[in-house]
Amino acid sequence: MKQNNLMLQYAKANLEIDEIHHLSIPPGSKVIAQNTMKGVCGFVIPVSGKAKFTLGEKTYQLKKGTILHAGSYMDLSKEVIGDDNWEFILLHYKVLQEEKYSESLLETHYAVKVYSDQSLAIMDLLERTIALQRQLGAKHILMTKVLLYEFIAKLFTFSEVRQNLEPEDRIDQARVYIQEHLEENLSVAEVAERFQWTAKQFHYLFQKKTGVSPKRYMMNTQMKRAKELLADSDLNVTEIAGQVGYGDALHFSRIFKNNIGISPSQYRKNLEKDPCKMEKNLF
Repeated sequence: MKQNNLMLQYAKANLEIDEIHHLSIPPGSKVIAQNTMKGVCGFVIPVSGKAKFTLGEKTYQLKKGTILHAGSYMDLSKEVIGDDNWEFILLHYKVLQEEKYSESLLETHYAVKVYSDQSLAIMDLLERTIALQRQLGAKHILMTKVLLYEFIAKLFTFSEVRQNLEPEDRIDQARVYIQEHLEENLSVAEVAERFQWTAKQFHYLFQKKTGVSPKRYMMNTQMKRAKELLADSDLNVTEIAGQVGYGDALHFSRIFKNNIGISPSQYRKNLEKDPCKMEKNLF
């Protein structure tokens, strides 16, 4: 089903969250010939790790940034890929009353791709939904319903933005790939191999198009993202280091200070003192 038709179905349907859970599955886990839950639809939102889901004859490779929707009582096989735990949020929702709309949603499966910064906004919304689900009362039921619609609206808005910005040029594709995989701390050689270049070819073509080397671009992108997280999130320095590809917070802090001029902690303190303070862009 086309995206516009899907959005119209959601706009007309009466939706309600059935349940939402933050789950983790160990590597090597595999389920064959199962069914999705009957009477509800579900979203699978990856947090970390990778998995392969097969719905009917369609296979989806899931990782952070790729969100899967599945309808009711569909043939399902799933497998955790790689050596890491498969961590994800599972959201089941009901379609109430309007049967002519619920039928199409209950029989629909699709995947939506979003950028890494958009994933963070979606995760924040879902964690708020999980917290609300634990509370009782009509007010909290109403608020979870509002958050469900907000989640779906963000999902399609972000997907539309991504589609409009999806690059055709391979250097642009490499730039997007770097932005979306900061936490993996990729090397120049790994990115070059991903796009079928030698490291030397990649360095030459990247610098010719962008004016900076791939290594410098990676560093700039890491520092820019780190500054955004220091300004806009409650993550501590160790968590932010991991988000931008550094397993060692002390090493990250040294690199940050060498590039920005002050430590991550001091950068955040300065923003707290003057939240309207603007800084030159790195690029």
